[in-house]
Amino acid sequence: MLSGWTESDEPEMTEELKEIFEIATEDLIGVKYEVIELLETQIVSGTNYKFLAEKQVVYPGSEKETVIVTVYKDLMGRVSILDIEPK
Repeated sequence: MLSGWTESDEPEMTEELKEIFEIATEDLIGVKYEVIELLETQIVSGTNYKFLAEKQVVYPGSEKETVIVTVYKDLMGRVSILDIEPK
């Protein structure tokens, strides 16, 4: 469905999906994100991805938090974060 979110039939992370997530989060400072699985995709002028991930502040003793990271990959291959929300 165009513009609607589609639940992932195969949430396992492919190398391509891991790369998209890593590019989107590589410049974030002070926080580490570890992707768990792909939740949904949405076809727009490019593709939106909702990833389930663990977030941890880079600080001794900090606890992990489960979050949903929404990433946009445009038609030129550029990747950016649209949203990060608690699970």
